[in-house]
Amino acid sequence: AATQRLVFVCLGNINRSAFAEGVANSVGLNTTSIGLSTSTGSPAFHMAIDTARHFDIDLQAHRATDLTDY
Repeated sequence: AATQRLVFVCLGNINRSAFAEGVANSVGLNTTSIGLSTSTGSPAFHMAIDTARHFDIDLQAHRATDLTDY
């Protein structure tokens, strides 16, 4: 009950953390995702977008956020 937001972290924020954020958002959780070494504004990797689509998760609008920009 005290959790206010889930933060998913990975290296590039274009695959795993982006997908995890999408899954958590799809069930109504407040989330964000960040990368430890990425370029803020980069889109999700095309294979991640295609794979997520099979799970009814839309990553088209996802843009990476670097830890330093969070």
